[in-house]
Amino acid sequence: MPRLDAWLLALAAIALALPAEAKPWSGIEPGTSTKIDVERHLGKPTKPFKPGTSAYAEAWSYQFEKGHAERRGVKQANFYFDTKGTCKRIDVFPTRTLKLKNIEGAYGDPKHYRRGLTATFQMYIHYPELGLAVFFQDDGDTVFSLQFLESAVPRRKAAPAGSTGQAHDRVRFKSTPSGQQ
Repeated sequence: MPRLDAWLLALAAIALALPAEAKPWSGIEPGTSTKIDVERHLGKPTKPFKPGTSAYAEAWSYQFEKGHAERRGVKQANFYFDTKGTCKRIDVFPTRTLKLKNIEGAYGDPKHYRRGLTATFQMYIHYPELGLAVFFQDDGDTVFSLQFLESAVPRRKAAPAGSTGQAHDRVRFKSTPSGQQ
């Protein structure tokens, strides 16, 4: 699993460089929410696990059942905590095929994000203002996971014109079932 280790190292490097304010996912906000908050919102984790990096003290995985996953739009979500029990990162694995255009439609076009490659050449985009990183499969267009982090810059007080401010909830509606365009 060298690819996974390198991927986790790249994610940890991004997360460690960021100060505390983030885009929430499912009511949980990296940098603010605690293990108690996560458990209150989602119940007991499916599986606690040891993080692949020393940047986090503990991690919880939630494997969602089909009906639950469809409601949340994800099949799995992993929460990473520091030694004080504060959630520092959330990895979300979508149930449906999401493309780069879906992400840009929900969160903003290229002027709002930075592109990068992990040590294993996996493409990602990072929205510093939102505290969001999106990792892509080998094709560079299909989303592998979304990662909610502490934001690199303070969030704007008002949402952009025409925005509900809930882009993380809109992504699932802009997605298409796997294999469809």
